[in-house]
Amino acid sequence: ILNTEGNWCCFLEHYFILSDNKFKKLNSTKFKEELQKQLEEKNCKKIFCLSNKTKEIIDKYFNSNIIREKTICIYPSLQQINNKNIKKPNKFTVLFIISNDFYAKWWREVMECYNIYFKNKKDIKFIIKSENIPNKYFIKWDNIEYITERISYSKILHLFQSSSLLLQPLYKSWYWVFLEAMSYWLPIITSQVFDLNEVVKNWKNWYTID
Repeated sequence: ILNTEGNWCCFLEHYFILSDNKFKKLNSTKFKEELQKQLEEKNCKKIFCLSNKTKEIIDKYFNSNIIREKTICIYPSLQQINNKNIKKPNKFTVLFIISNDFYAKWWREVMECYNIYFKNKKDIKFIIKSENIPNKYFIKWDNIEYITERISYSKILHLFQSSSLLLQPLYKSWYWVFLEAMSYWLPIITSQVFDLNEVVKNWKNWYTID
């Protein structure tokens, strides 16, 4: 993980981050032994898991009392914005954000949804934020706006502020996009994968699909 003689802590949004998202590494006995040795060292003070599901998998994967005793679950959070200060758009605006892993998102399913419900609807705007959409997947319809360049974090937050709905189904789950949307009181539709049920509560401002 790292080469240091100082004290350090490990933060894990998901267990596969231990392998830098290279899943096959997790099946390697040598990789597991080297990783366990580092995590058991005294200068590794704490292992913070951002969900109970991740903590359970870490416990099971290593089956080490030393690691188990220093592993705890904490939930990340963001402060909610005063909704009186949020100015919503005139058009109903659907936001779909694709971060680094294009194929971890339901691109095909979202585009099918768009084709059925949103295509040619002049009163609806569809925003897709991604820097890595393969050219063959670009669909040019009048009410789709693509944001393909890298933008500042403040501009990303502005996307949440100026949207009506976050449509964000995933094959792998990440918390942060949902926390950001929640902070702006944005309704969310997503998929039920891994540990999202620890964050997503149906029929509040969320709805999950299988």
